[in-house]
Amino acid sequence: QSFDASVDTSTAYVPTVSAIAQQTAVDKISIADILPYIWAGGVAIMLLYMLISFVRVKLMVREAVPYKDNIYLCDHVHSPFVLGIVNPKIYLSSSMSKREMNLVINHERTHIRHGDNIWKPFAFLLLSVYWFNPLCFVAYFLFVKDIELFCDESVTKTLSRTARKKYSYALLGFSKRRMTVSACPLAFGEVSVKSRIKSVLNYKKPALWVIIVALVSSAIVGICFLTDPKTPEDPTTTIEYAVAQAILEESEPAYYDTDTECA
Repeated sequence: QSFDASVDTSTAYVPTVSAIAQQTAVDKISIADILPYIWAGGVAIMLLYMLISFVRVKLMVREAVPYKDNIYLCDHVHSPFVLGIVNPKIYLSSSMSKREMNLVINHERTHIRHGDNIWKPFAFLLLSVYWFNPLCFVAYFLFVKDIELFCDESVTKTLSRTARKKYSYALLGFSKRRMTVSACPLAFGEVSVKSRIKSVLNYKKPALWVIIVALVSSAIVGICFLTDPKTPEDPTTTIEYAVAQAILEESEPAYYDTDTECA
């Protein structure tokens, strides 16, 4: 093309290659690139919360004195709980009566015997990874509640009606002095006291058919939700297709006779 000298090009901007590349890189940044950093920040906040809550509870029981075995008494403890993973300890209030101690110690020892001091932190780690899913929070809180209900059932299934009432009164007393221990992922405090009292007082041994139906239902639901549906295989990616394609290519003639029906 011919150059028109009447056009003033002294201030015209011609983008360089580097400027175009930078602009293209900025345009390519999307929400998918930012999501991993948001997820990592959420995981860090959850883990930081677990660490801070653990340190707070440890500071609260730093003046605890040994009672017997792995049981400690502390003036600052108003509700019994278990703390620790490798070497779990039971902390009780110094003002508890002997009757309350016997009931509570059996409950807390059941936690340790069932390994709840390991399962609860593991469940919280899973919650930390999937913090963006609100159903995981619901599952975590229901899991903690089920742990307490199971320990209550293990302790009270051999008790008389009168003994279960005493156990319920002890739970009710702890609920009045509720503390922040139950929120710590590495400790077990008293939670869902109202539903637990109802469960203790109305305890009935479940029928065998109910247990079987529950186990079968859990297995079916687990298989359905923990597996992915099998996707149809692309026939063009199979070995058989590749072999057939190679045979056809080798048998294909180099020219075609237009005067005949066959090539």
